[in-house]
Amino acid sequence: KQLGRNDFAAKGATGRSGGLALWWRKSSISVTEIIRDRFLISCRCQSPQGDMEWFISCIYGPCVAAERVGLWEELYAMHQRVQETPWLLGGDFNCYLSGDDNPDGRMDSSSTGFQLAVQNMGLTEFPISGVEYTWRNGSGQISKLDRFFGSPSLLESFQLSAVLSLDRPFSDHTPLVWDSGVNADTGSYFKLKRSWFREEGFVQMVSQWWQSKDVQGTATQQLAAKLVGLREMLK
Repeated sequence: KQLGRNDFAAKGATGRSGGLALWWRKSSISVTEIIRDRFLISCRCQSPQGDMEWFISCIYGPCVAAERVGLWEELYAMHQRVQETPWLLGGDFNCYLSGDDNPDGRMDSSSTGFQLAVQNMGLTEFPISGVEYTWRNGSGQISKLDRFFGSPSLLESFQLSAVLSLDRPFSDHTPLVWDSGVNADTGSYFKLKRSWFREEGFVQMVSQWWQSKDVQGTATQQLAAKLVGLREMLK
């Protein structure tokens, strides 16, 4: 309740790792189905108006490389269940997707399986605004282990969505937030007002801001990330 969320789904941890939890606010979404697997929790969600449906999967990948085949299998099975429904998935995959995920350019033995899963399921990774690496241990090692992906239908349904990073006060992982680009309380999208263009200096201000922002990802994701940032700047 302190988080402002009043319902949840969870999967117990083994020792200090492997636990997963999803919280949601009932006034913002309705969860109609919960699927618990070994490495992920998935929810089928609906908008309060019941006019839109999507899936969310929360992931904690195994630390042992040989066990990651089980994660890929669970993701493939979830992909079959989802079909064309918008699907958001994210979490700590505990696996490198490319050599860019650490300063040394290293890959691990399960990276190829990760790459094939992303490719075969047609997923798009969201660029993360604010950080390059999401994990840092006490000795200063850094890497990117946490990420979000979206299905083609999710990207079409949430065209202003983006992933933002938060401060990391306690954990060795950087908290990440997927911003849908939709007002959670009203279900409305941000609207650019025509009257703003009559304000002196408005166009110049927006142009300077836009050119100053350097984000990574596909052309579509770069555009989406900039639009979300612009929305926050203009509020």
